[in-house]
Amino acid sequence: MSVITTDSSAAIVAKMAASDTGVGRSLAEDVSDFIHSISPEETPLMTSLRKKGSSAVNHEWLMDSLASVDTGNAKGENAIYSTDVISARTRVSNYVQNSWRVYEVTGLMEAVSQYGIRSEMATQAVKKMKELKKDVNAILWQGTYAGGDSTPSTAAAASAYTTRGFHEMGDTYTGTASAPGMSEHHTGSQGIASVAAMTGDSAETNFNLILEEIYTSGPSANTAFMRPSVKRSVSRWTGYASKQFDQNDRKLTNVIEYYASDFGTVKFVMDRDMEAAGDGNDHMFIGDFDKAAIAYLRPFHTEKIELPKDAKAGVVKTTYALEWGHPGTFGQLVNVT
Repeated sequence: MSVITTDSSAAIVAKMAASDTGVGRSLAEDVSDFIHSISPEETPLMTSLRKKGSSAVNHEWLMDSLASVDTGNAKGENAIYSTDVISARTRVSNYVQNSWRVYEVTGLMEAVSQYGIRSEMATQAVKKMKELKKDVNAILWQGTYAGGDSTPSTAAAASAYTTRGFHEMGDTYTGTASAPGMSEHHTGSQGIASVAAMTGDSAETNFNLILEEIYTSGPSANTAFMRPSVKRSVSRWTGYASKQFDQNDRKLTNVIEYYASDFGTVKFVMDRDMEAAGDGNDHMFIGDFDKAAIAYLRPFHTEKIELPKDAKAGVVKTTYALEWGHPGTFGQLVNVT
């Protein structure tokens, strides 16, 4: 009986390379000309926002509102005109923020042949642009407001301006029933509705209460952004309790992409970059996102960096601010389970 033994490919190459004939030295490597990556590249929030320009470090916009309905608006035939109170417009601001990603490649690295890419510089430029867009998408949710240096053009090391994201906007712009701003929906005032400790089917009820409040304020919500864990909870709502099974395709459907409510149809969108609350709760951010925008002082672009050495470098950069419009346009659910 003969016994066949197997060696690893590395051992075979070592043996052949060490042989007198040197045959192993001519073996070709088998490397796929493709680079695999599973990192997410989606930027759902940034993609959904309108794009507009900005011309200053402090980006500002105005809010206005109509007077309350007067059901006693009846005038006598000989009544004297009296001037209505004119409501003042409100100016809201948000600082622009510089964000960039820098890449550097040595001259030698750019010259050699590589698997999967033709130019290391071009590859890094594309990769850094994707990373920068992911940064901006997360900052539009999680950014905090800071004024930076008062004279950034002359300061040797100016501190950074930072833009306020949606989460901080919801926490900051609170109000009362008589003062429009951010508030819980059960107060009946305009603004962010934050409903804590919701469990089970009550989440769907509170979701509809927020849609009602947004509608009462004036707009109609068209989008609800949520983390993946919240999306799973939404799919268990009673209003969608019956799963759909297509016998021909043998496919079970258990997903909600659009929610048809009394106050309009709302699209459900997952975003990995939304912030989880400090106590571990998750968020659903609801509103008319057509009214919000990202204002660019400098749009996304690439610049070369000159280096005093045998290397090439570049930077992808942008300067932007979140313009959320009116706070009464949005609502928020917290701790959806």
